[in-house]
Amino acid sequence: MQARVRGYLARRTYERLFRAEAYRTSIATEIMETEQTYVQNLDIIVEAFLTSLQHMAQQEKPFVTMDQLKVIFSEIEVIRLYNKNLLAQLQPRVLAWTPCQRMGDIFVKISPLLKVYTQYVNNFNDALAQLRALEKSSAWCSTIKQIEVEKGGHQRLDSFLIMPVQRIPRYCMLLSSMVKKTHQDHPDYKDLCMALATMEDVGKYVNEKKREAENTYKILELQGLFQKKYQRLAAPHRKYVCEGRCHQLRGEHQRVRFLYLFTDILLLAKDGAKIAVGPKRKVTAQWQLHRVQVRSVTEAQRSGGRAWHCLEVLCCAADEGASFMPDASGDAPPERTCLGFAERVDRDRWMEAIVSAQAPLLASLRAIEEQTLKDARARADATKQALAEQYNVLRSSKRLAREFRPQDLQQVGVELGDVPSEADGNGGSDSASGRVRSVQVPLLARRPPVAPRRITIALTEGAAALSTETEPEQGTAAKAVPAEVVAAESEQSSVGEGEEAVETPIVK
Repeated sequence: MQARVRGYLARRTYERLFRAEAYRTSIATEIMETEQTYVQNLDIIVEAFLTSLQHMAQQEKPFVTMDQLKVIFSEIEVIRLYNKNLLAQLQPRVLAWTPCQRMGDIFVKISPLLKVYTQYVNNFNDALAQLRALEKSSAWCSTIKQIEVEKGGHQRLDSFLIMPVQRIPRYCMLLSSMVKKTHQDHPDYKDLCMALATMEDVGKYVNEKKREAENTYKILELQGLFQKKYQRLAAPHRKYVCEGRCHQLRGEHQRVRFLYLFTDILLLAKDGAKIAVGPKRKVTAQWQLHRVQVRSVTEAQRSGGRAWHCLEVLCCAADEGASFMPDASGDAPPERTCLGFAERVDRDRWMEAIVSAQAPLLASLRAIEEQTLKDARARADATKQALAEQYNVLRSSKRLAREFRPQDLQQVGVELGDVPSEADGNGGSDSASGRVRSVQVPLLARRPPVAPRRITIALTEGAAALSTETEPEQGTAAKAVPAEVVAAESEQSSVGEGEEAVETPIVK
C-alpha cells in the first residue's frame, strides 16, 4: 500500500515538473521570437527612417536638421546594437533547449546596459513634441508618408518610436512567468530572480514615463481638436484626466456638450463648424479647478420633458493679482452652470473625478503659499538684523563722534527711535544742564527698523546744522573739538545731602 502511495506521489510530481518544463520551453521560445520581431522593427527605424532623413538633412536646403533628428531618434542606434547582441546570445540556447538550460545569466549581464533605455524614455516626450512641430512642414509629411508605405507597412513613425518604451515591461512579464514555472533547485532560478528584480526596477520607471508620454500625446491630440483659441493647451504642469458627454441645461432647453477634465482646468465644449481638416470643437467655458465648487443635485430635474441627474458647477470669485495658472482665454466663466447626465452613475463618477483632481492641486497651492510666507519672514528678519547692525556701527563709529555734537547725536537718535524726544519726558536732551541722558533701550524693542535712507537723511541734516552753527567768525580759526569730550555722556547719578552734582561740560 505504501509503495502504491509513493508511486502515485512520484507520478504527480513528475507530471507537475513536466508541465512546468513544457511551459518554460514555450516562454523561452516566445522571448526569442518577440526579440527577433523587435530587432527587425529597430532595423526599420534606423535603416529606413533615420538613414533616409540623415541624407536629406545634408542637402543644401533641408527641411530637417541633424539636431532635430537627434532629438527624435535619441539613442535608438545604441539600443539596436545592444538588442542584436542579446538576440545573438539567446538564439543558440533556445534552439538547443533542454530542461537544465539557462537564460537568466544573459539578462543579468545586460542589466547594466539598460541605462540607455532610461535615457531614451527621458527624451521620448521631447521626441513627440519635435514630431508635432515638423508635421507642419509639407515636405516632412510627404517624405515620412512615403517611407511608411514602402518600409513600414503603413505603420506610423511614432508607433515605431514607442516600441523601446514598451519593451522593458514585456521583459518583466516574460521573466516573471519564467520564474513561476522554475523550481527553486533549478540552476537558473537565482539568475532569473536577479534579472527579474533588475527589470522590475527599470520597468517601474519606464511605465511611469510611458504614461506621461501617452498623456502628453492625448493633450496634443485634443489641442488639435479645439479651435485656434486653445492651440496652446499643452503645458508642463497639465495632465489629462478624463472626458465625457453631457447636456447643459437652461430652463426648458438642453444642449449637447463635451466635458474635458485636466489636473488644473475643466473645459466645456460644443461641436463647431466642419472644415476641410475635420470638425473642430469650440470651448464655451473654462474653469480653474482651484476656483470651482461642484455639487450634485439630489432630486432629478426635468428639462425638455426628460429627467436629468444634475451636477452644478459654481465659479468662485477670482483672487486679487495674477493666478498661479492663468486661463487660456480671457473670457470669464459663468457663475453657475447646470450639467445634466442621463444616468446617476455618470454624474457621481464626474463628481468624484473633479474632487479627486482638486485635492492635490489645492494642497500644492497651500504649500506654495506657506513657503512664500516663510521666505518673506526670513527675508524680513535678515533685513531687520542687517539694519540693526548697520545702525549700531553708525552709533559707535569715531567719525560720528568727531563730526557731531551731543545735541546732534540726540537728534539723530530721536529720528531713528533710539533716544526719546523731549515730549516723552523719559530722557533726551536736558537744555538747562546741557547734558544728554543715556537711555539703554534697544532700537528694535520699540519700533521696526528704519530704512537706510532715513539714517542718511538724518545724518545729512545734522551735518548741515553743525556746519551752520559752528561756522567760525571772520579772521578766527575754527577750534578743534576733542573726540573724548564730544563722545562723553554724563550719567544721572543719585546725589545725597550736601553733595554737589558733577556735570560734564559741553564744548560750544
